Amino acid sequence: MVTGLFLAGSTAVLFAFSNWRRFLFNELDALFVLLAASAAISFALHGRTATAQDTELLLLSLATYPAGRLLQKGDFGRSFVWTTSIIVAFGMLATVYALVTQWGDYLSKPVVFGYGHAATVFLLSLGFALIAIAAQLPDIRRARIVCAIFALPTFVFSVSLVRFIFVALMASLYVAARKAPASHRRSILTLMMMVALATSAGILVRYDTWEILGKYIISDAVSAEEPVWTPEVRCGVTINNSIGVRTVLKGRGQGNPASRIFRAGTWPI
Repeated sequence: MVTGLFLAGSTAVLFAFSNWRRFLFNELDALFVLLAASAAISFALHGRTATAQDTELLLLSLATYPAGRLLQKGDFGRSFVWTTSIIVAFGMLATVYALVTQWGDYLSKPVVFGYGHAATVFLLSLGFALIAIAAQLPDIRRARIVCAIFALPTFVFSVSLVRFIFVALMASLYVAARKAPASHRRSILTLMMMVALATSAGILVRYDTWEILGKYIISDAVSAEEPVWTPEVRCGVTINNSIGVRTVLKGRGQGNPASRIFRAGTWPI
């Protein structure tokens, strides 16, 4: 209840301080509209299959984009980066403690604060911080300082077997590098290299576990073109005719000595 009120209240505050007059529709807004439309179509076709709490979280998540989209540029700059970085630091320490205390042959993702997906959430916060920093990096020297600070938490979350957030982060930084001026591009590429190296180091530490999980992902699949085996029927009846099949089975069953325990005429057709 408290968490829900906090999320809803913070989103409402963002809407209240948004600048609606300078809004210009762009390609990112089009992607958001497609995402919201796909969710609406899913609800229309399948109804509400999740709990009320999950549905409310989905609506709040969708509302955060227009709330943040309408903020004036530079309104959250350093305060956002510092706040998110503090969250990442505490999350890294908690994740390290969980890894040390839970380490073993059967360890997959560590359970932090009672949640198995906590490392994923902390890495998501790290990704937001790096994207915000990438939009403000003026020179390569500061980029190296940022890499030195964020390399350790990136490595820790990679050891925690978080996967797809790294892919999304690298894709986002790549888009930022393509959109950035030439003077900033080298700094963003430096961040991308740091993420790639720290992630690779984490994978090497848990290589045995990655190999085991990979066997579950990559499995032998039966080709769709392979003919389906159908049983041979020697009773002269079409197997798609259920009435005919039961009639033949009844006749054969009544000829079996074991069928004497049943009374005649009691076999269902």
